[in-house]
Amino acid sequence: MSASAPPLPPDTRRFDSVEAPPRVRRLLAALQALAAQTLANPLKLTIVELERELFREAERARNSQIQADIYAQTRRLHEISAQFAPRFLDALGAALAKLREPRVRHEPTAPAPVTATTLTLVTDTDIDRDIVLADITRREAQRSASALQLLGQRFGVLAAGPEFDVEDLPFGPYVLCRITRELGEQFELGLETQLTLYRVFDHQLLERLGELLERANILLAHEGILPGLVYTPYLARSATTRRIVTGPERGTAGAWRKAGGAATRPLTGWSGSSGGGNWAAMTEEAIGAPPASTPATPAS
Repeated sequence: MSASAPPLPPDTRRFDSVEAPPRVRRLLAALQALAAQTLANPLKLTIVELERELFREAERARNSQIQADIYAQTRRLHEISAQFAPRFLDALGAALAKLREPRVRHEPTAPAPVTATTLTLVTDTDIDRDIVLADITRREAQRSASALQLLGQRFGVLAAGPEFDVEDLPFGPYVLCRITRELGEQFELGLETQLTLYRVFDHQLLERLGELLERANILLAHEGILPGLVYTPYLARSATTRRIVTGPERGTAGAWRKAGGAATRPLTGWSGSSGGGNWAAMTEEAIGAPPASTPATPAS
């Protein structure tokens, strides 16, 4: 079993301009070095596997023109393969450097009204990019929910503000997928190639995201950032809780059966339904009061 690679020395100069105490800048540099150590190899494998996927697609191409376009994309990948990982980590470091800047609330925007003058043609592939990325981020956010919650609290301490939502967390799936999409556009990859890039990125890097989140939590806890923090999911009580009847209540409810139904029979009859009494007599019978005395009949 091979030993793990030694940790990279943190580059503190990257975060010199961050308006934060020196200890926070040192921790940001340590987090950046941890991300570089954990993600460098998966980022390289992402481009290697993407190139293999493109060759497979070229073999399945329906005509020679599509095949030629795919081969052009593979040549483009060969040119940018050495740049992908460094530029990805630089973008991640920039996200860490903005830790104390004001955050933008991520709220769903209402769609703009469609009129005859605003209609545009949108390719299905462009819409598919949003769908694929949304599915990847949602699935990964659910899979690493507890680690993301803990890291969001600890990043809030570093930022001297509230906890980070999963959409704003620098090590979260939303930020990582956002960086991947921006790089795909900056490298001028085709839309179909970008779709393949997202799927390969999900398989090669995001499946190891749990390791990065765990190591980041351990690092910050070891440095005294909420060391005893534990995530306990909230379990809501059911609104239809069954009422448990106690022993005395059960005995009271069944007393009339033990007495043969004569002593404490419940009020179940309407006035006039009983052949041998009235409502007042039934009430007295139900509450256990002795019946009212009747005047004695004089002896004849």
